[in-house]
Amino acid sequence: DRDDAFHRYAFVREADHLWTVGDTEQTLECLRNRIGVDPRVNLERWGQWLSRFRDQLGQDHEYVLILRSWIAHWIGEAGDSREAQRMFAEVLMAEERVLGRDHRETLRTRSNVAEWTGKSGDVAGALRMFTALLAEQEIVLGRDHSDTLLTRSNIASWTGESGDAPEALRLLIQVLPDQIRVLGRNHPDTLRTFNNVAVMGGLAGDGTGAMRMLTELLKEQKRVLGRDHPDTLGSRYNIAEFTGKLGDAPTAMQMFTELLTDRERVLGRDHPHTITTLRQLAFWSIKCGRREEGTRLLRDAITRVETVLRALRPG
Repeated sequence: DRDDAFHRYAFVREADHLWTVGDTEQTLECLRNRIGVDPRVNLERWGQWLSRFRDQLGQDHEYVLILRSWIAHWIGEAGDSREAQRMFAEVLMAEERVLGRDHRETLRTRSNVAEWTGKSGDVAGALRMFTALLAEQEIVLGRDHSDTLLTRSNIASWTGESGDAPEALRLLIQVLPDQIRVLGRNHPDTLRTFNNVAVMGGLAGDGTGAMRMLTELLKEQKRVLGRDHPDTLGSRYNIAEFTGKLGDAPTAMQMFTELLTDRERVLGRDHPHTITTLRQLAFWSIKCGRREEGTRLLRDAITRVETVLRALRPG
């Protein structure tokens, strides 16, 4: 419809219009506000803009450093966690030199270094980094700043990743009321914490309670974020997984089948979340006695991973 056509045009051309009239600040804001669902498309787009900003403003300008951070983010979201961590570490060194250790962008980059350190496999390292960051954020930004609250939520999540689901649940339950008070119940960060409370509660032994919370959360996410938002699709993933863990493998298999179709449509066949869904579908297919089908799906997942890695690191 006309709205869709307008948004498609704005996604492609609005930043160019702002750049032409010399408004670099609004150009960057436009790029931030018009992000596609496919990280590879975003990576290509932000990469093209980096050279333009660098030529206009210089290597050490704050906007150039922000662009470099976003490129690192999209590299990670496209599937290369280690490269994202390395790139964020490089940006952090430049920001500490140019902006200072206490600048908000520097603190955000420290958060990203910690996040991708964990996603690269070093959970203990991520926890150490987030804990040190929280102490500085509380002094520089304040306890109620959205970035400080996000770090508290991240500490809880990585505590869960380390294997301590009960402690993670305790920390999440502590931060959730503060997020509701400061950000509101429907803020994306608050909704993610609701999701994490449900998941950690399930991992701590309350699978039925987790399913109940996730089902209610999914309704809110569809209303607030939309049916195709990555977080909405993520809740569907968690519901499907707990459905299987609670003993209903056929329903889990059906849920993952439907989710795979939607993630392929929204994110693309080779998005990491799509591939993870494909692996889960293979697992539950085998659980349901469909070994040949499950093996075929696993081979498909391996092929897609290889395709992603080749695209990210040609040669």
